Amino acid sequence: MNLKNDLNILLVEDSSSEQNYIKQVIHSLGHTVTTCARGEEAWELFKMNNFQLLLLDWILPGMDGLELCRRLRATPAGEKVSIVVITARSEPEDLEKVLEAGADDYISKMAGLDLFRVRLRIALQQAYMRKERVNAEEKLAGLSSRLIRDQHAAAKIQQSLLPKTLPVCRDLSFDYLFMPCEELGGDMLNIFRLDENKIGFYLADIAGHGIEAALFAVMINSILQPSTYHSSLSRWFLEESRTYRIVQPAAVAEKLNKEFPFGVSDQLIFTLIYGILDCKSFTLKYSAAGHQGIMLQSGAQGARAIKRPSFPIGASPEPGYEEQIIQLQPGDRFFIFSDGVSEASNLKNEQFGDNRIKETLDRTSELNIKDSAKEIFSDLSTFRGSKDQEDDVTILSIEVLPQSQR
Repeated sequence: MNLKNDLNILLVEDSSSEQNYIKQVIHSLGHTVTTCARGEEAWELFKMNNFQLLLLDWILPGMDGLELCRRLRATPAGEKVSIVVITARSEPEDLEKVLEAGADDYISKMAGLDLFRVRLRIALQQAYMRKERVNAEEKLAGLSSRLIRDQHAAAKIQQSLLPKTLPVCRDLSFDYLFMPCEELGGDMLNIFRLDENKIGFYLADIAGHGIEAALFAVMINSILQPSTYHSSLSRWFLEESRTYRIVQPAAVAEKLNKEFPFGVSDQLIFTLIYGILDCKSFTLKYSAAGHQGIMLQSGAQGARAIKRPSFPIGASPEPGYEEQIIQLQPGDRFFIFSDGVSEASNLKNEQFGDNRIKETLDRTSELNIKDSAKEIFSDLSTFRGSKDQEDDVTILSIEVLPQSQR
């Protein structure tokens, strides 16, 4: 290991003859060294320089070597350096005091030249290894800080794409709740107008967490978002007639499955519910691709889960997606949940589950859909207790207003 000129060394020794002797040994090993004779002077030099190895005489005028060692170790910078005490003492209790003060090792002044050189080489090697470890830790901390900044930036991008305004339709109410977890997740939703009578909506839940999942969610949004005078996956622009052809839900799911084909990457698997609501007839048509978090709340019948087995996007080359049609009535509510709601767990590893969601919906049926969703999140937080939120909580809700509210 070549340590030449790679360490910044401070020698604190008040005896000029011993200081010169130790300097010569250090120079013979290919190193330069800064010297001083007092603890207070060493303290000031340490604050102004980036030393990696300190060689301290125990007995010094004023602040002695052990006191200086304790003061150094009490600082963040002092935790990163190697400290070796040079002493003529050799009793076990004295050497214990050296270690208790925070020194890494000691070198006996009574050792012969050859042994002194060997002990000093060991101190230099340990200091070099400590320096490398500190550099690696600082580099890792820098990477971690950068990763956190990147995660925050990705989260801002993801959340900026959530609907800022919701479609306005007579006799209909739309809303959503999005509560991200601390770890960057992959939920994405949107509610948008397809034409003057049709509203499109979707909720996608990407497998996994982190920047990749979040950016993947952003990509899905860009694919599904309707575009003026351009085709998107949700509607095709017909150039000749300057009109649009709305793509039906099952076809949207099938096209997405071709965009992210089976077997390319496990990270590209996601569940999706995509639907279209007719604002005049209140007919709701949707296709679910592996998404099970769906509930219909209908008057006196209360809330009930709607579950149909299907493959997530990217999980099968021939998924065979189907469309379901629901004829909504005045007072009906349609809710879509990400699995961050139903699969949230408490300290006993129990899941929140559909039954608790149903109980909350039935209890809050007199509230508006925004407040009802907030109550679900409140009940979920109570159920989770002190356990951290491990996934995004996303709820999309649609209501046909009852006659009394029109």
